[in-house]
Amino acid sequence: MDIGVIGKDLGILIQSLTEIDITDYVITIDTYSIVYTLERHGNPIKEAKRGQIGIEKHHFREILDVILNPDDVRCETKHNKVSLIFEKEKDYRFYVVKEIRQVVKSRKKNRLVLQTFYIRKKRSE
Repeated sequence: MDIGVIGKDLGILIQSLTEIDITDYVITIDTYSIVYTLERHGNPIKEAKRGQIGIEKHHFREILDVILNPDDVRCETKHNKVSLIFEKEKDYRFYVVKEIRQVVKSRKKNRLVLQTFYIRKKRSE
């Protein structure tokens, strides 16, 4: 499911922080990423041990806000795949990890696809 597009201003911010230009990329969430996130980060007991909060279905509503209005964005490369990590602090701290998929075929759009996301508890002040 396509949920938004990286606009010019956000594209400039992301490029200044990561040196990656993803302006006009389509933000996408697929079934695999939802299932993966719930399986990997949905258990509240396991997540508490990591200092995190168990993901519930209603948390998926927050993803677009975290991506479009991040406090920080950083780049990570694992297994030859480049991912962007979006961070936004709200009542608790959200981290959203996205994978960049560049399309070679001219009729398809480049996408920023959800890999997984998790919620960290706020650091003590």
